[in-house]
Amino acid sequence: LRSSNQNFLTVPFTRSSFIKNSAFSVAGPTIFNSLPINIRQAESVPIFKRLLKTHLF
Repeated sequence: LRSSNQNFLTVPFTRSSFIKNSAFSVAGPTIFNSLPINIRQAESVPIFKRLLKTHLF
């Protein structure tokens, strides 16, 4: 789920620290939310991939 203006994904609440560190449903949104806003707001998948590669490498 996305929040309205910053394109943040909702991170589900978990009680277990193991699940917090290993579950894709938690790790995925957490990593996505840590990306710069220009990458999160990419208009297409190819643009997102290009920006992500530039950011990471």
